[in-house]
Amino acid sequence: IMVDVLHLTLGLAGVMCFLSRKKWAVRLSLPLIAIATLIRFPSFLFAIILILYILITEGLSAAKNKEYWISAALGLVVSIPYLIWSKLKYGSAFHAISVAGGGATEGITIFSGFGILKQYLLTFPGYLGTFLLIIFIISFFALLIKTAISFDLIVKKKAPELNRNVLILLSIIIPLIYFSFQVSHYEDRYLIIAFPAIFCCIAQCFDAIKSKIEKKFSIRVAIVIIAIAVIAGSFQLIMHSSEITQSRIDSYRQIKESSIWINEHSTETDKIITKSVPQTTYYSERESYSFPNIEQEFDGNFTELKPKYI
Repeated sequence: IMVDVLHLTLGLAGVMCFLSRKKWAVRLSLPLIAIATLIRFPSFLFAIILILYILITEGLSAAKNKEYWISAALGLVVSIPYLIWSKLKYGSAFHAISVAGGGATEGITIFSGFGILKQYLLTFPGYLGTFLLIIFIISFFALLIKTAISFDLIVKKKAPELNRNVLILLSIIIPLIYFSFQVSHYEDRYLIIAFPAIFCCIAQCFDAIKSKIEKKFSIRVAIVIIAIAVIAGSFQLIMHSSEITQSRIDSYRQIKESSIWINEHSTETDKIITKSVPQTTYYSERESYSFPNIEQEFDGNFTELKPKYI
């Protein structure tokens, strides 16, 4: 099961609860983000983004906000059952943090970080298509410049209408920095956490265009033009997604066929050692285990598991 969509949904729900400013919703924000983090570790970035946003827009006065402290306490309560289980199972409540990255945290340097960042930036045309990419670039730099120029006003709480720009920029920049400089390889799905903000950025540009068209012509003309623009951009994304899906339909065909064969030539208690654990498990409907990295461990696993197939 790929948990990317699930952790993104819960993390976004936490952010939306926070932005609603309703007491009960603000209290739910960090518990939702905590659950998202337990599902997939990088969701903690939602909490980092919100904390930075609060510090920039509210300053130290945020420490007096009772709802924030209640939300933090509830987030801890939600996490406690897992932390206790981890302590009992592995001897450390934070065992997952020490092993979460695996090989993805090895060999990281400042130069490798810039190389991975470059990969993410160069693949943006594939994410958005040419049309939406142009809109995004224009909107992003417009937001960046406007926020930088007015930053002192934002910090002094004299321009609350610009607070949303801060949140959008943080939600794009923080994931880019983290996955470039804290992960040793490029993987496009990691950036899913930034895409709600990327689409908000595009939407802001469309909103500005609509306002200008409305002033010169009418609201109907503005709606028609924006609708055409959105449909054109969406069509590019749909076509690109379709091409990717079609090209990968048979990418696991050999594993699928061999695993189905194993299903037909084994019993439910038989075990398999394989490098394709999720796929083999799914198609064979048998317990599957990965190859260990050390040869001696393989001997031990083989003796203990007694797999029927390797």
